Amino acid sequence: MKEKEFDQFEEFDESEGFEVVAPECVPVTETEAFEYLDNHVPLELKREAVQMTGKEFASDQHFGLGMWIRNNWIYGVDSDDPDVKQRYRQCRDMLAGGKAEDELMMFNADMASSDFLERYHDHLMSFAAFDAPVISVRRKPVKCRHCGGKVAPVLYGEPSPEMMEAADRGEVVLGGCCISADGPDYQCPVCGQRYAKDR
Repeated sequence: MKEKEFDQFEEFDESEGFEVVAPECVPVTETEAFEYLDNHVPLELKREAVQMTGKEFASDQHFGLGMWIRNNWIYGVDSDDPDVKQRYRQCRDMLAGGKAEDELMMFNADMASSDFLERYHDHLMSFAAFDAPVISVRRKPVKCRHCGGKVAPVLYGEPSPEMMEAADRGEVVLGGCCISADGPDYQCPVCGQRYAKDR
């Protein structure tokens, strides 16, 4: 079974169907789920998420990332294998906030994915550093000191189409058209932590 890569959650087309992730990739703990999404959710979606409230993010992604979660982690594959069934039960329990399914009057996949998206938003916000002070460095850090993400150079001036594509991939950060003497030289595209060379 091939694991689905999801670049464009919002472009999901029901008419084309969907691929499911392999059962062994279905997370059973919140930590596993956050780690999986941290590694697969596009940077642009993370950047948008931290500009919203948790409820706004859950609502915005109901038919995007929320649908992907429902299709892959809740409904998954139809299997007679008891281990696979158990893994999906554990995942549904985790998505529902740790309530055992028999304690719920009825498991609601929409509500569970929405609640989980709000928790994922809280997770993203816990390491967002857009308002943190600029850290002074001698050279470009390889990894962000705040979240461990890959640090990128900040480019100033009017961006070319190539620069905008590189920014979408997280390879550079666009610093705007105005060049400031005390502006950051590097920034983490994930959490926003800024770095400036010692001057």
